[in-house]
Amino acid sequence: MLEFTSFRTTSNDVFVNGRSVCRKGDILTMGETLTQGSNSVFVNDIGITRTGDLASCGFHVMSISKNVFAS
Repeated sequence: MLEFTSFRTTSNDVFVNGRSVCRKGDILTMGETLTQGSNSVFVNDIGITRTGDLASCGFHVMSISKNVFAS
């Protein structure tokens, strides 16, 4: 389940399974529940998640964005 909270300029923007994975200005691409052998979430073209992780569909993280938490 995803939770959205207010963006704080001193915090990282996106968390996957409670772990910080990117910051303001990073570019996120398509996300979904991961299946065996896939990496479906990328930040700046680097895979950041593992099999079984949950994340949301991506967007360009901006200063007015909300924090994203995935569990």
